[in-house]
Amino acid sequence: MVNFSNITLASYEELCFLLDNGYPKKSALTFVANHHNYAESERFILNRVAVPRHLVEKIKHNKITDPSKLVNQVFTIDIYNQFTTFQSLFNNEPIILCRDGVFRDIFSLLHSKKELLFRKEMIQKFLLNVFKLKPHYIYLYFDKQRSKSGVHSTKFQNILDKFELPGRCIVTKSVDHCLKVQTDVITFTHDSIILNEVQASFDFIRWYIENNNLKTQLIDRFFNYRFGE
Repeated sequence: MVNFSNITLASYEELCFLLDNGYPKKSALTFVANHHNYAESERFILNRVAVPRHLVEKIKHNKITDPSKLVNQVFTIDIYNQFTTFQSLFNNEPIILCRDGVFRDIFSLLHSKKELLFRKEMIQKFLLNVFKLKPHYIYLYFDKQRSKSGVHSTKFQNILDKFELPGRCIVTKSVDHCLKVQTDVITFTHDSIILNEVQASFDFIRWYIENNNLKTQLIDRFFNYRFGE
């Protein structure tokens, strides 16, 4: 069980201060977490919510907030990243709104990677909601290092083909690189490093939550309005 109440505002502000002043995140996180005697799960959460201000500003600048601007655009989607969070919503598991305004899950704290279940009905729900945004075409990127990535990509491609949706699944060893180098596309991911480098992004998870009146375990709690400043 993950205890969120152990994570204090003070530790968050201390880590953000160090990040804003150029300290490497790994060493800054270790320093703050050791000072507060945090367990591994608490370190993981603190690492997710705290983002250096220069990244916050860049991510917000590149983020598209008006869905109408997505019409007829090409989407590139980090599937393991986005589908994990999407599944967490339906499992009623914690979703954290972080300092950069992006929703992130804690799936890896609660489950093994084997528990990311690619059920046909969930894949269908995910893709049909993506296409409510009316893209011209979508590219779904799967990390080849992940077990059964080929099987997973086939499941997604079968759903795309079944509904005659314009999209292609790509299995690659370098998902991050593929997402970073694309031009004239809209990227779907919550990876802050990728979001810092892409031309434009869209927070699909936020859009889905807001348009379906969903409430998850953390949306109305202290973390969200403080960490999402």
